[in-house]
Amino acid sequence: MTTLLLMKITSRLMVVLLAVLTLFGCTAVHQEFAGLPSDQVWTALVAVAESPNYDDWTVTDNDVWVDESAHRIEIYRRLRRVIDQPASKARRENREWRFQVIFEPIDPPLATFTSRGLGVPSQAQHEGERYFLDVLDLLSGMPPQDEAPSTTSSDTSDTPDK
Repeated sequence: MTTLLLMKITSRLMVVLLAVLTLFGCTAVHQEFAGLPSDQVWTALVAVAESPNYDDWTVTDNDVWVDESAHRIEIYRRLRRVIDQPASKARRENREWRFQVIFEPIDPPLATFTSRGLGVPSQAQHEGERYFLDVLDLLSGMPPQDEAPSTTSSDTSDTPDK
C-alpha cells in the first residue's frame, strides 16, 4: 500500500515539475543577419539594448552590461503600463526582464536572445522577436559598411572644361 501511495505522489510531483519547467523555463530566439557586416550588427544589437523602444510600455529601469570581447550583452529591464478599458477599473501591469544576447560574428552573423528570468515562454518569445525587429529596423537605416560617408569634395579634376 505504501509503495502505491509513494508512486502516486512521485508521479504527481513529476507532472507538477514538468508544468513548472514548461511555463517558467528559459526561452531562446535566434536571428541570422545574412548580407550584413558583423560590426554593424553588433553595434545595432548594443544600441537597441541601451535604448529600448516600446509603444505600450514605459521603461522604468534599463541596465545593460556589454562584454565586447565575448560578444555578450546582459540586459535587466523593468517595464510598467496602465491598461484603461471602458467599463472597468484601470489595471496596472509591471514586467521584469533578464535577457542575454550572444553574438556570433560568423558568416552570416548570428545572435541568440535568451530570457534568463522566470516568465511565460510566449511573452519571452515575443520580447525576443520585438528586440530583433528593432535591430533590423535600425540596420535598415544604416549605410553599408564599404560606402564612404557623403562629403563635399572640392576636387574638380574630372569636371569637363566649359
